[in-house]
Amino acid sequence: MEWIDTVNDFLAEEDSQRRAEFGPTKLPVTFIFALPRGASTPFHQLVLSSMKIGYVSNIMARFWRAPYFGALLEKDVQTNDYVSNFQSSLGNTFDPLEPHEWGWFWRHWLHLKGNDHYCNKDDPPNYEVLSSLFGAIESIKDAPLIFDSVFAMANIREMRRAIPKVLAAKVVRPPYYVCNSIIKGRLARNGDLLNFYGHRPRNIDELLEINDPVEQIVRQVKSILDEMDRDLATFPPDQIFTVHHDEFLEDYNVIADRYADFLANHNVEVVRKIGTLSAQFENRNTPSAIEGIYRERLNEYFEKIIGPIPPGI
Repeated sequence: MEWIDTVNDFLAEEDSQRRAEFGPTKLPVTFIFALPRGASTPFHQLVLSSMKIGYVSNIMARFWRAPYFGALLEKDVQTNDYVSNFQSSLGNTFDPLEPHEWGWFWRHWLHLKGNDHYCNKDDPPNYEVLSSLFGAIESIKDAPLIFDSVFAMANIREMRRAIPKVLAAKVVRPPYYVCNSIIKGRLARNGDLLNFYGHRPRNIDELLEINDPVEQIVRQVKSILDEMDRDLATFPPDQIFTVHHDEFLEDYNVIADRYADFLANHNVEVVRKIGTLSAQFENRNTPSAIEGIYRERLNEYFEKIIGPIPPGI
């Protein structure tokens, strides 16, 4: 996408000048916490479909060095009654107004190099600039912001230095099925299990030394779980919203109601969209979803590294 790089180069300086007048966000900002393949995308889609929320669409995502202009452009084509199509593939969505993880933005503004997922203490982000970035975006969105990004989650401590009030939305999927889904994701993306896929935790060098890719995947999930637990333990309990994967199989609207109440408890005036959602969520947490030829190894490593496997496997 060379053309979009050129557009960002042209707009970056003017965008910076326009953003200079903005301070930090006035409303709390939510960051989604989830394992890779952990159902964060459906939650993201649910939230934007049920209430007025500030999220990054596929349109806005193209302007990672000029996010203020990107938000303005998106506003011109956004509709207040937009409802997601609830479609995605390996975390990627397809329509212009569907949500985007915005990896380009986070990598640029957090100074992440190569495959790094974590800020370098010798090259930290500019927290004042980050703060004005989010404040400028909020001013256009006129709503509380929500982000679904592995890079933001991994660097949540940096986010809390740039944003006055950060909330966490924890999306829980049983880790056994996450491991199985990562196996499927590697196969779908690469045709084999050898290439690493998803969040690269802090002990990535150790993981890459593991010869068996199934063991590597299980240890990857365990490392991410441990990191998430450590980071979430720094939040007051009332600043964490938790939704379980199985809840998506029941009634989306109940989850939306709970999240709206959660925001309201933090002094956010939630503007709900009219109507109820009727999306169907496929249950992939079943024994039939397990990749058969890897089942025995997955069971062995999972019990050894994480804990008991689900009943009926």
